[in-house]
Amino acid sequence: MSALCIDFDYVDPRPEPRRKSEQAQRDADQAAQVKKMEQWEVDAAAARAEDKPEPPRPSLQSDTVLPNWRSPFEVTYWNEVENLRTFENELFDLGFVPSAHGF
Repeated sequence: MSALCIDFDYVDPRPEPRRKSEQAQRDADQAAQVKKMEQWEVDAAAARAEDKPEPPRPSLQSDTVLPNWRSPFEVTYWNEVENLRTFENELFDLGFVPSAHGF
């Protein structure tokens, strides 16, 4: 497992419309997850009322991976995210050499 660190003083250079677009996507993802959970609660209550097993609880992991620009830390296990699964191998194939103490 490897860690990729970016300086804590990083300033997002992207234009304001792009940052707003990503925030809108984050908000939409969060709303969709809330809706998914609310629907599961309704379905689970209906199943319990009929003495049936509850449906599986939905996964609340977002399919959209966006950086959290407000926090200096973003922990993502790239082997669990479809678009990032090959990231580590591709990074080393490009000649990346870990240089932080302890790596």
